Amino acid sequence: MKSNIKKIFIPVASFIVCVVPVSAQLSKEVVIDRDIEPAMRAVSRPQLAPEMFSSPVQLKALRPWEYTSQGTVAKQLTLLEPAAYADTFAISPYKGYARIGYFPTYNLGASAGYRFIDNTTTKLGAWLNYAGCSYKMDGDRLLIPKDDKVTLTRHTFNLGADLSHHTSQGSLDGDVSFMYASIGQPIYADNFTQSATAFNVGLTWKAATKTTPWSIGASFSTFGFGDDTPGVLDGFPVVDPAVQYKPDAVREYVFGIKGGILLPKGNHGWGLDVDARFQHLGAVNVLMPGVLPGSTSNEVGTYINNDKGVTYGVTRISPYYHLRKGNFTTRLGVNIDIATKGNSGFYLTPDVTFAFTPSQQFALWARVDGGKCLNTLQSLYDYSPYMLSQLSYRQSAAADATVGVNVGPVYGFTASLWAGYSEAKDWLSAVYVGSANFFASHNTSAFHYGLRLGWQCRQVEVYASAEGAQNGDFDSYYMWRDKARWNINAGIRVTPVKQLDIAVDWKFRSGRHAWRLIPEIVDAQLPWGYWDAEVKTLGVLSDLNASATYRLTDAFSIFANVENILGRRWQTVPGIDNAGVHGLVGVSYKF
Repeated sequence: MKSNIKKIFIPVASFIVCVVPVSAQLSKEVVIDRDIEPAMRAVSRPQLAPEMFSSPVQLKALRPWEYTSQGTVAKQLTLLEPAAYADTFAISPYKGYARIGYFPTYNLGASAGYRFIDNTTTKLGAWLNYAGCSYKMDGDRLLIPKDDKVTLTRHTFNLGADLSHHTSQGSLDGDVSFMYASIGQPIYADNFTQSATAFNVGLTWKAATKTTPWSIGASFSTFGFGDDTPGVLDGFPVVDPAVQYKPDAVREYVFGIKGGILLPKGNHGWGLDVDARFQHLGAVNVLMPGVLPGSTSNEVGTYINNDKGVTYGVTRISPYYHLRKGNFTTRLGVNIDIATKGNSGFYLTPDVTFAFTPSQQFALWARVDGGKCLNTLQSLYDYSPYMLSQLSYRQSAAADATVGVNVGPVYGFTASLWAGYSEAKDWLSAVYVGSANFFASHNTSAFHYGLRLGWQCRQVEVYASAEGAQNGDFDSYYMWRDKARWNINAGIRVTPVKQLDIAVDWKFRSGRHAWRLIPEIVDAQLPWGYWDAEVKTLGVLSDLNASATYRLTDAFSIFANVENILGRRWQTVPGIDNAGVHGLVGVSYKF
């Protein structure tokens, strides 16, 4: 199947699902005055390797290896916190943890952390993680097929620290982290290994005053690939022949500053949020399909547009009005995005929330949001670590409107139903040309909808959810970069005895596909930037998992889980298969 696909550049925005806090009924009705804030739904994809990660915010431990729906990369092994973060109920007696797991042939994860300062006003901790994996896939499934099996190997090392300090005047929160990764890239060349490094630091001050709450924060991050590159772009000509073009790996430097203020008056409030982010790239290499400028031939090919020292920016100004009266809460605002360089200009998106909670077990809500965003290399690498290291991408824009209803808990039963419509401009999807795996931008729009049911009673929890969306070439849900049609999840968790947790879950995604772009000779009068393309399936994701954790003592536990029990294979991104049966078996200790 072939179609013409327009190439433009720029992605990311947000999908919002509202989670309404509800309270179980006691012996008498308890009414809690609260806001209903729809939560941002993160983009995630099935992980390619076991990754261990200790969140500096959450206390509970998740399952050792957890796949999430396509679309931010969820860490596969999340660890126990050494102490509760800003906990007002209880302080954990443990300040440190250590955890290690292994599964043949080679899946290894190790993590440790310690909270050096842990009291009611100040918390300071540090952590480190290592994750590695190695597995084989059939060479004939690569973008450029090979006769023999190929080995996919990944090693990722993370370390970081987090700080939280509270005073009567306000709170100061900060974090710093470093990442180094080494990824085998058989998609480009035999025995080729690509490295990547990242550094992130952020600091935020929130004033504690109730009369005029305000906040201000700043952040800096850098991400880039090693000097060695696959050399895939060596043979492509450049749009400007005078440019001394060398296909070096790209590196970004992202600077951000944000702040907000709210002027409350009774049930009303007027606020303003400002968030500015700037992405500096030493070199901007963009693939451009079409006729090379100045050429006397009508031949359409692939060329490189190269700029030096470019800085993209998105500044968001968000004024809003807030009202909370009885069971009704609303926020009426607008996101005013100002983009500089690249796809520059203004982009206006409503920032509107409605929530109506007539009872503690029932809520209606609606949300409209979106705007422009930077396509940082780090966010794209999280989706596809096999992306071409020589290309960068401009801004994207998107908007999403969603309505829903939440019911429960009623006798342990909960239900959520939602539906929405989204549009995205210059949205990035993973594509490939020859052996190059990268991102191409396009415009898309789609309806999406979902239902989640859950039931929990004492030591048993059962849940099931089904989400659907249009998944055509130009009418797919933008937050699902694999253009899936259905996303289904179901599972059960039981605690037969106090020390033992057992869980089984199944994840299913169908209709997944990607484009293979094919530059061809066409009429030169066609508008600049058109490809021929064919649709290639990424396979059906069907992932059955089982896990168990046994606590020998309050501090010491053993865990085991097996992922993809059925041994199904599908492509995580074009040309790269997932692992077969894998998992982690290990021990965890708090001290």
